Amino acid sequence: MHLSYSDISLLTLARQQGPRPATLAITVGLLFGADHQVLAAEHALPWLSQRFDKQPFDSGLKKARGSVAVQGDAYPLTPEQQRNGMAVRVRIASVSKTLHLHPPRCWERGALGFTARPTGPLLRLPLDLQHAFGGAGWADNPEGSGYLADPDSSVGLPLPQIENAHLPMRLPGQTLPIASLRPLPPQCLERRSLWGTCDKHWTARRAPCPPLDCDARWFDEVAQDQCHSDYWAGNETWSVDGMHPVQAQIGGTLPAFRARVFLKRTASTPEIEEPPVHLDTVWLFPDVERVLLLYRAEVAVADLDGADIAQLGAVYERVDAPTATAAACCEKLWPSIKPPPAAMPIAPETVDKNAIIQRMQASLDARYAAFAAEQANVLARAGDVGKRFGKRLNPAEYPATAPNLAALAQRPPAKARPFDPAALKARIHASIDHAQAATEQFIDQTAVHLHMKPEALREAIKQVEHNAPRPARTDLLSSLDQLPLPASRKATVHTQLSAGLQAMRETEQQINTKMQALRAKLPAASPLNDKSPPPAASRHSVIPEAGPWTRALLEAAHARGDHLEGARFVGLDLSASDLTGAVLQRCLFDHCVLAAAHWPGIDLTGSTFKNCDLRQIDLREAQLTQTRLRDCLLDQARLAGASLGSAAWSGVNGKDIDLTDAHAAELQLDLGCQLPGIRLDNANLANASLQDVSLPGASLRGSHLHNALLIRCNLRSSHGYRLDARNADFTGSDLSQIQWVGANLQQARLRKVRLDQADLRDCNLHAVTSEGARGLGARLDGALLSYCRLPEELEHV
Repeated sequence: MHLSYSDISLLTLARQQGPRPATLAITVGLLFGADHQVLAAEHALPWLSQRFDKQPFDSGLKKARGSVAVQGDAYPLTPEQQRNGMAVRVRIASVSKTLHLHPPRCWERGALGFTARPTGPLLRLPLDLQHAFGGAGWADNPEGSGYLADPDSSVGLPLPQIENAHLPMRLPGQTLPIASLRPLPPQCLERRSLWGTCDKHWTARRAPCPPLDCDARWFDEVAQDQCHSDYWAGNETWSVDGMHPVQAQIGGTLPAFRARVFLKRTASTPEIEEPPVHLDTVWLFPDVERVLLLYRAEVAVADLDGADIAQLGAVYERVDAPTATAAACCEKLWPSIKPPPAAMPIAPETVDKNAIIQRMQASLDARYAAFAAEQANVLARAGDVGKRFGKRLNPAEYPATAPNLAALAQRPPAKARPFDPAALKARIHASIDHAQAATEQFIDQTAVHLHMKPEALREAIKQVEHNAPRPARTDLLSSLDQLPLPASRKATVHTQLSAGLQAMRETEQQINTKMQALRAKLPAASPLNDKSPPPAASRHSVIPEAGPWTRALLEAAHARGDHLEGARFVGLDLSASDLTGAVLQRCLFDHCVLAAAHWPGIDLTGSTFKNCDLRQIDLREAQLTQTRLRDCLLDQARLAGASLGSAAWSGVNGKDIDLTDAHAAELQLDLGCQLPGIRLDNANLANASLQDVSLPGASLRGSHLHNALLIRCNLRSSHGYRLDARNADFTGSDLSQIQWVGANLQQARLRKVRLDQADLRDCNLHAVTSEGARGLGARLDGALLSYCRLPEELEHV
């Protein structure tokens, strides 16, 4: 079931445990403040959890009318209230209730009998059950105070501080109803009288759910004087006296929200159901001026847990907003994925090239005209100067004419020579060869001038290059001493240069210190700084390079005793291969054929098999811890005694797999695994997780399934003699025709299982949860059925 409620404060589901067994109660909560802005669930839920000290504050069941509850403390604001007590009053519509709060008191015996003597002032007081009537030995409210089994021993004992205004405590030993504005305990007399008949039928069929004749008022939870005659309209005015830290009275008006619930039975169906929603609970938090409204809807379901509902969502609307259609609300809750719009052909953009060229030509002509005028002035002045020296300057030799862009645009573009890498390489090598030949020719010519042989000159050059000293570091201060400067000037420069060099050395030291500090804080920021030692490996451990593996290479590595880690085997045919005792840890086998391979005792820890053929493979006593199998064939595979702790199989198909005596704690098998006839005799599957797995005809004789999860599995016709499945969960599984004689199913969950013709003789079914179990012809002879209603559930079919 997919839930969607982004705009509301909370959405909860509960089985409505009334006369109709398959009904789901949906609660929509809206938490808001004085501004009527609803808090989203991410803020509302933590606030409510803290407010109620992580205790449940609502049963989630639909009520037959509206009720109000108040949570908070009383605040005596005046000295008179602190001395004499005060009243706390809540009003909403026609509902009004008053509680009287007393200062701390205790019983005192006087000449006229018992009297209540104040022992201190009234301070801020939580309106909870601890300060109401009750006490040890009083089942209605063991947490309270004032209850006395022996009135004669009442001297000095405290009285309750919270009382109903019309029912004060007058004498020791007097019993009172609980004075509270919160929900009452279910065991108190006021609610217990509404519970109904608890006979053998209720014990066998419905306990601990309410009896069929349970009074609807029991679901109100609060005292009857806090209930309305009908559901709340949502626009009522409310007020609370004495529960605000500053104001004597606080109040407001409910904002008349419209809560709406929508559901789909299947995700693909267009049918949308919108059940009626009623506001049945109002929670007031006066000290912070917040209100919580709880709306509820009730829908019939075919599954106990509502699994036949695919999508469920809730929205709310304000009273001044128009009512949206159901389709619009569902689109908001579950936005449809719209296909992208079809690609529209883009019309080619029409460009008037001639107009662009004309505008560019006009701008260029104007620039050239200005340049020509300036050039004429320059040439005229230059001509005057030239005449003095008998030189004549012809201005016609320096034209200033703008180019013709239209003519240039008509020229065909120059053809670019295609890039030829081979030709470029050849040119580079040719240039190198030419330079080398020129160098050799120059050495030959120089040897002639020096009257030496060319080979001797070449050897002398090599010797000089080899013996050439490395350039020494320049000493600036020593170099300064060699400069021809006056002594005073040289001393000044020497001082300045020394100070600059010292500042440079200090700056460099600061940089090195900071860098070392950063490296110490962030050792893993760079792999170059990782000084952690490499993982330990055995003597023959080999981490292979990224090269393709072949069957021959793998068999050769095994023959050498290499322990491979992280190797990748892709598309190999390893059928009938013999790798007995090999070590192939954290390797990948992708699309490999391992049919009839002989690999007993192999260590494949952490390895992964994808789309592999493992039919008839021999993996007896193999180490398969944390291995992953995906979409593999495993028919008649032999894995007896293998270790499969924390292994995971997905999409694995195989008949008659042998996992006898396997160590498979925390094994995970998920949807798509088809394993008919699998043998798990004496295997350890503690804490294993099997969901939607098909295991018809499986052999589970003596297997250990303690705390295992087997949800919606097909275990038809399986054999489980003396199977140990204590506290295992088989919810929704098909256990028809199973033969589990003598199995230990203590505290197991058999909710919604099928048990047609199941043989559970002599089984331990103590405290088994069997709600919704169905089946005809199940055999329970000799079974331990204490705290178990499985026979009644099966008779209820």
